[in-house]
Amino acid sequence: MDELVIIVGRDAQIGRLYVVLIVNQYKRMVTITARQIHAEFAWQARFYDHIIRDAPSYHRIKHYIVNNPKNWTNDGFNKNG
Repeated sequence: MDELVIIVGRDAQIGRLYVVLIVNQYKRMVTITARQIHAEFAWQARFYDHIIRDAPSYHRIKHYIVNNPKNWTNDGFNKNG
C-alpha cells in the first residue's frame, strides 16, 4: 500500500474518533500479519499524525513522504549513517 487516505465528515470529534479507530485496527492487523510471517518489524515509537484539510496540504505532505527516504543516509536516527 502506498498510502492510506481516510475521508470523514465535517464533525471533527466524530471524524477524529473514526480516524483513531481505523488507524488502531490497521496497525493491529499489520502487526499480526508481520508476526505470522516472522518479519523483523516494529512501529516507530514517535510519529506525527495530521488531519489533512485541503488538496495543497495533501500534496505537500505526500511529497514529503515520498521524498523523505532519500534523506535516510543523513538522518540522525540512522545508526549506519
